[in-house]
Amino acid sequence: MSKALDVTEIPEVLDFMNAKEELDAFKLRHEQVFEELTQLSETYNQTLQAADKKVRGLDISCGPFDRYQVSIKYDSEKLYNAIGRTEFMKIGGVVKTVAEYVIDKKSIEAAIARNQLPQEVVDVVRKVEPRYKKPDAVVLP
Repeated sequence: MSKALDVTEIPEVLDFMNAKEELDAFKLRHEQVFEELTQLSETYNQTLQAADKKVRGLDISCGPFDRYQVSIKYDSEKLYNAIGRTEFMKIGGVVKTVAEYVIDKKSIEAAIARNQLPQEVVDVVRKVEPRYKKPDAVVLP
């Protein structure tokens, strides 16, 4: 568990908490505006999603929905299965074998505890990343 400091000891956290308090007070003073903005945003997002789905389904441009480019992709595995290895290779196909190195977390932690790995190796291969829970950012349309 990490050490927790009082908010007065970290000016950036105190500044954030003051900004949040101001924002909450502003939203409370203008509650009706925020309710209307929320409703308008929901309608905007729903109609955006419906219009996007429709123009994509029709494969067209319309208004602000601009079909500006086409991307062509091929499923190499399906092609290989359809025409076989020989023909696949003749038309430029390549079959690759990819190595994947996997170690069970419990196994390596046990090996480290038993000093089976030099510390300099552990320092290179083991990464400790703290995870934080934090307030969400304010997103306005």
